[in-house]
Amino acid sequence: MEQMEIIILDTDILIDYFRGVEVAKEYIERIPVNERATTDITLMELFKGARNKEELENVEKFIKRNSFIVLPVSSSASRRAVQILRRYSIQKGLGLPDALIAAVTISTDGKLITGNTKHFEFIEVLKVDLPSYRRDIVEK
Repeated sequence: MEQMEIIILDTDILIDYFRGVEVAKEYIERIPVNERATTDITLMELFKGARNKEELENVEKFIKRNSFIVLPVSSSASRRAVQILRRYSIQKGLGLPDALIAAVTISTDGKLITGNTKHFEFIEVLKVDLPSYRRDIVEK
């Protein structure tokens, strides 16, 4: 039996959705429900970016309506994030939220989907990819 790979969407992909980018919506809808995930860190970033209570509630409704698995920062992911930051914060300018998102992704053996691959591509054990709709934009 083939094991499913959890697809973890980074904050920028969900922001595309909330900004009404139709191809982002279609991309998210094509991910099988049982593989669709994000992180607590991404939720925090979305909540922080909400301009009012309605936008905050829209984020919560979206996550529930689309059956996202919301991955927490486990103690092992936290320890891994410390190691990742130690290695890359000075060398590559990696920030705390991205280190935590990378560590959660690695800890769950998932694949991170982000438009900001340059923020992550140097982390050797992290599976990271650009969403197909962003590839189409880049190629045009």
